[in-house]
Formats: sequence, structure tokens, C-alpha cells
Amino acid sequence: MKVKILSFLALALSFAGCTGTGRGTSGGGSLPSIQTSSIPNTAGEKLPKEPIVLTSAAVTRILDELSADLKNGKTRSTATSNNLTSLDSYVGEFLYIPIKETEDKFRVSNSPRSSVYELTKANTNLRFRSLYEGNFVVDVSGEGTARKITISNKVKYEFSENDLYQVIAQDYNNRNFNALKDGVQLHKLAFPDNSRAKTASLMLMEVAGANRDTRTVKNEYDFIQKNSSFTAQDRVVVASALANARVNDVNLDRVLTTYSFTEKDTNTEIANLILSKNVAERHEIEFLQRVFHDVPDRNLSNYIGNWYVKNGNPALGNQYLTGNLSGVSSGELASLTPGTTDPLRQVAEQNYASFRENFQNGESNLRSGNYARARELFQAALALNRNYDESGRLHFYIGQTNYNTGNYSAALESYRTAANVEKTADRQAEIYYNMGLASHELGNTTDTRNYLTYVTQRFPSSEWSQRSINYLATLN
Repeated sequence: MKVKILSFLALALSFAGCTGTGRGTSGGGSLPSIQTSSIPNTAGEKLPKEPIVLTSAAVTRILDELSADLKNGKTRSTATSNNLTSLDSYVGEFLYIPIKETEDKFRVSNSPRSSVYELTKANTNLRFRSLYEGNFVVDVSGEGTARKITISNKVKYEFSENDLYQVIAQDYNNRNFNALKDGVQLHKLAFPDNSRAKTASLMLMEVAGANRDTRTVKNEYDFIQKNSSFTAQDRVVVASALANARVNDVNLDRVLTTYSFTEKDTNTEIANLILSKNVAERHEIEFLQRVFHDVPDRNLSNYIGNWYVKNGNPALGNQYLTGNLSGVSSGELASLTPGTTDPLRQVAEQNYASFRENFQNGESNLRSGNYARARELFQAALALNRNYDESGRLHFYIGQTNYNTGNYSAALESYRTAANVEKTADRQAEIYYNMGLASHELGNTTDTRNYLTYVTQRFPSSEWSQRSINYLATLN
């Protein structure tokens, strides 16, 4: 039975980068004792990468092979030279590097962002291993000598970040949860410095939330907090994922607890997350206070009041508990008892009604050719959007208004966003077809062919497939 890397990583990634002192330490803990196999490697030899056509199945195959290498303790030995300054290795393999007896100090001074590694001393060798691709620079010194060893750690297969991202996007669009998990995991290992790692992580977080996979949602949440940052644009996706997976044991990022006048239903989700926590942070309570003063609710007032009583401000706490608050009448608060009303839900319903009004008026203006006005209305709807079912169509419509006013770059970006959230196959085909048209207007014939060919292969029975075939014929 193959051991998937996703389960093995719990052990394999427990180690952290360490500064060696010759004592053989390994940072965050040692890996299990395993049988190793030695693979000779000539000093300075450049290890090849095997070309591969990347698909979801190929991604899983790569991770399975890497998992097997980890399980079997695969080892790559170098020649006996102890003056090496440049070496290649494959991710997941132990690399043994000969050093001089007097070289008793060693550390990794430079490594890819978001990566971890193991570096220990084993007799007259340094033993290195990392699951992440990139250059690791090791400083080695002793008795007045010092040198740097650059280790080029690489995945065995040749594929581009864009190839992998397209597989991830397709699995996201199809809500193929297991394949998406594999794709995002490989992206982290193969391209730890890439800026789209966060975007891929957000995609996985959203689908994991819909699948109520608490562990995955928490892992991706932690990954983004450690290696990037949340933005206001991420707020809706992250709040929804945490709420759907019922994650109530993380400290909410301050971006999430920044009150939004245009995202009332997201405010509701975040408020409910905080209410489900046993212990809240001060900034979370301050967020609840802002929500409460917009929509007074007995559950909120009790939670806020009890928190302040327990945390050194009983006077303010009792004001919330008794309803003796400025701007909130005691009658208004007394009428709100748990189970009899849900004012936060009412706010969410009002938000959707406003969204639909702008969305439908935008459609009407788009059909009439009033592109500037249509764009204004769609942007107003976008400010109210909470990942509604219309999200894909909304971004596509914004793309259409930009395309029809000659702003092809903006149109292409909107189409790309639409492709990532649209769930209907025929609409996906239409989006990719229009991405081809926008690319052609921008003078990028290669991307035009790629997008249109994708439509013919992925959606062969769609009307957009025949349109793509016809358009491709004009490019030859």
C-alpha cells in the first residue's frame, strides 16, 4: 500500500532548519529509523529532470514517489572529495556531503522562503534533506577556514509553475477535493518562493471548508499566516471556510476582525465564530462590540459582558449584561432573546437583496450596450458579493464591460477570476473562449491558441468549442 506524502509529512516536516555544531542535532526532532539505499553521485554532477505532462494523476504520482523515497530513506552519496562547493540533490533524499575533520561548524545561511530542511553531522559527512525545491547555501567552517556549499535541491520532474497552477485551478473549478489537496501540496514543495502559493492555498481552504475538513482548513490558515498575510479581499473566503469547517480554536487574524460596512454577512460569520470560542482575544471582542452596536443581540451582549467581567472591566461588562448601553434601549435589547430572532441573518438577507438588485440592473445595461453604467452596477454588486452562486457570472460580466470598452488587460484579469469561481461547464467554456479573444487583442497569439485549444479539448460538446475551432483557423 502506497503511503501518500500528505500523511507522511506530519513526521517528515517536523524538523526545522538548525545551526550545526558537530553534535548531530536536527532541529525539531529526528525522523524514524529506516533502511537506507545509497545512490552514488559524482561530485559536481548535474542531476537531470524528467519531462512530464502534468495532470491531476501525474501530480499524485509525483507525491506517491516522493512519499516512497521518504519512507525508504533514499540516500544520495557524493564522491570522497571534501572540497565541494556545489551539489545537486533530489527533494526527499538524504544527501551526504564529505567535510574535513576540522570543519565542526555548519549552518544554512540561505534557503527558499517557506521551506524547512534537516542538516546534521554524520561522522565525516554533513547529512542534508529537504522536501522543498531551491538553492540551500550551507556555511561550513573550522580552524580559520570557511567555505560555502550551494545545494541545488530539485523535484525529479520538469514542469512549470504555470502548468501546475492550471491543474490546481481546474481541480478547484471541478471541486475535486483530493486532487486539489495534492496539487497545492506539490506547489508548496516545488515552488516555495512563488507568489501564487497563497492563492492556491486559499482555493484549497475554500473547498476544504465546503467539505467540512477542519484539519485542512486550519493547515492552510496557518500556512498563510506564517508565510504571507491576509488581505481585505481574502476576508470573505477565509471567514466562510472557517465557519463551514467549524474552526473555533484559532486566533482570528486582525484583517478578519476589521469591521466591514459592505460585508455584513461576513461580519455575521466572523461574529458567530467568535461566539463559539471558549476564549476570545481583545480585538475579537472589540469586533463583536461593533457588530452589536449595529444589530443589538442578546447572545452578543452576554458574551461581550462576560468577557469584560472576567478580564478586569466589570463595570463595562455589566452594562452589556444589563442592557444599560448608550444608543441601545433596554426594551430593544430585552426583546432579543436567544432562539426567537436572528438579526444577523436579517442583515445577510438584506445584503443579498441589494446584491441582486445591482446585479440584475447591471445585466440590463450590459444587454443594452451601456457598458460604463453596467460596470458601475457590477462593481457595486461586487462590493456586496459573499461568494454567491452568481459570483462567476459577475466577474465574467465585469470582464465583458472592460472588453467592450477596450480595456483588454482588465478584461483578461476578470475572466481569470471568473474561471476560478464559475461552477457551470458551459459558462466555463464561454469564459475561456473570451480569454482567448482578450489575449488576441493584446497581441499574445500563443495564449490565444492555448485558451481556445483548451476549450476544444475540455468542452468538446459546447458551442464555444466550435467557435474556438473557427477562430483558431483564422490564426493559422
